[in-house]
Amino acid sequence: MRNKAYLAILQKGMTQQEIAFKMGCKQPHISDWLNGIRSPSPKNLMKLSDVLEMHPYKLAEILELSKDLS
Repeated sequence: MRNKAYLAILQKGMTQQEIAFKMGCKQPHISDWLNGIRSPSPKNLMKLSDVLEMHPYKLAEILELSKDLS
């Protein structure tokens, strides 16, 4: 499922570094979220969804965070 997050990033033509810059965080955080090592905070989930132009709930589903939202 997380491959869909990578696909969304590729479709935007952005690197993890570019996403991190736009969000004001560090690239390793992006990598950790995409690899399931950590979950983004609600604030960072919103920022990431803005950068990827994706609904936050859809992004949470892709990152397999749905259980964290209930």
